[in-house]
Amino acid sequence: MELSQCSDPGTLVNENRAAIERGPDTFSYSQKVHLGDVRSRRQPHTKAVQVLAQILDDFRFYRSIKPAQSLVAIALDRSFWVNANYRLRHWACYLKVPLLGGLLRLLCGAGNLLVSSASGTDIHPGAVIGRRFHVHTSFGIVVADGVVIGDDCTINAGVGLVNKANGRGEGVPRIGNHVSLSAGCKIIGSVTIGDYVVVGANSVVIRDIPPHHTALGIPAMNVPVAGKSIQRPLHQTATVSACD
Repeated sequence: MELSQCSDPGTLVNENRAAIERGPDTFSYSQKVHLGDVRSRRQPHTKAVQVLAQILDDFRFYRSIKPAQSLVAIALDRSFWVNANYRLRHWACYLKVPLLGGLLRLLCGAGNLLVSSASGTDIHPGAVIGRRFHVHTSFGIVVADGVVIGDDCTINAGVGLVNKANGRGEGVPRIGNHVSLSAGCKIIGSVTIGDYVVVGANSVVIRDIPPHHTALGIPAMNVPVAGKSIQRPLHQTATVSACD
């Protein structure tokens, strides 16, 4: 089933009623990601306390992966501020209190100019990002509106998660859990990336990647982590083994 940003949540739930009745463990990966996106966008009134808890959770996560650094060094870390800046802007973006919401969006916009200038990162507040989001190297990262990123993902410098920019509204990427996006890779259009995927440096992904695969090349080929075969793009008919 093809999913898009414009999909009606009610229609999606009706189409998957049987899967819902059997429980979330029976959902396909794309269903889980899209339903998670819908749930996130149905909660615009996230409390300020919850946002602060998310930022504190991010702080603890960066503290755990950088134990040698002091608390002050973590608090001043660019990667942590990229996360905190996104969490605040995402909350303010959906805050519907007329005067207070406008003022907070203005303040968050001013703060975003500072953080983006210092980190070289542009994450749209309309993106949906899960817990423990690790910005390994910040410069050159672009995350478009509507992108969904799961938990425990790592992103490196020069990564672009964007639409096709062709005016057709063909959707944006959806990233699973435990995904590593290497430096310079680009994921373009309505692409679904499964769990435990590694996207190689400077790869260009224009097709879905199943879980437990590595994507390499331009356009990216899907290499099973535990297998020997390589899945070529559709326009390339030649077969190749991992030993070539």
